[in-house]
Amino acid sequence: MKSTCLLLLLALGALAAQAQAIHTADVPPTVRAALERHFAGAKAVEWSQGGGGYEAEFKLRGAEVEAVFSREGTLLETETEIAVGKLPPAIRTTLKLNFPAYRLDEAARLERGGKTYYVVEAEAGDTETEFTFLPDGTLIAQETETDDDDADKDEGSDPR
Repeated sequence: MKSTCLLLLLALGALAAQAQAIHTADVPPTVRAALERHFAGAKAVEWSQGGGGYEAEFKLRGAEVEAVFSREGTLLETETEIAVGKLPPAIRTTLKLNFPAYRLDEAARLERGGKTYYVVEAEAGDTETEFTFLPDGTLIAQETETDDDDADKDEGSDPR
């Protein structure tokens, strides 16, 4: 089950990674309508297309949000910025116990395939790490990059 979930996350992450900016007029009406239906009040929407779908980046109630839609307008993924202090307590505990040297920079709630994940960007010295957690505090992916060599060093599968 965990492998299937990680494969789904990798596939959807590839969609966003290949995106190219496009004008709102080039987004199909069904996709624009889906954005309005799911995220009424979205401001400063920027669109991109890639991997067979559309990504909208926007502000909603003060938070930065990214949403990925299929060509048919199905919402596939949502990533919403959250304050580090709003991370579930189990995740904060895991970070504090296992990564005490890291300074937490950013956090986001990721919703995909009916599941919720949390992504945390953190730094320790010249090392930047992106952690992905389940809500119960289980670390499911970790990607580390150092300023020295700018090379990615994967420790686990990156679900994006």
